[in-house]
Amino acid sequence: MGTWYCLHASGTAVNLTDTTDETVMRSVTVPGGAPGIHGCVLVWALWSYTNSATAKTIRVRSGGLTGDIIVEIAPTTTATIITTRVIGMAGSLTSQVSFQASDADGIGTGSSGVTTGGQDYGADVVIAFTGQPGSTSANINLLRSEVWILHAA
Repeated sequence: MGTWYCLHASGTAVNLTDTTDETVMRSVTVPGGAPGIHGCVLVWALWSYTNSATAKTIRVRSGGLTGDIIVEIAPTTTATIITTRVIGMAGSLTSQVSFQASDADGIGTGSSGVTTGGQDYGADVVIAFTGQPGSTSANINLLRSEVWILHAA
């Protein structure tokens, strides 16, 4: 039986505008070994953004700014989204599986395969919440984020 605990919770909003580069809006470090080989990392975020035809790309990465993409959504004519993903250890701290990155809600059925990862969760791993506005006039707001750990050896 595993044990859940909240590693990170923040309701402090972070605003991103005046750039078209992918930018880390918040990062959270998962301590090495925290999930265990059968555990997982649950990542949840509430976002808002400019309601326009310009795509705004929202990502969550395992392994920092250049790490595995766990969430990658490019909304246009909506204004808010909640992203939820479970990064499950696949019997090893160096092999992960999660729901497809491009699915908006991360729950239910999907039309493409699962997302796999190869980060070494035996060492510290950074979860990066990033935004990439499609124009300098568009904005992305990370309103709340949480990272939960289920430790299961």
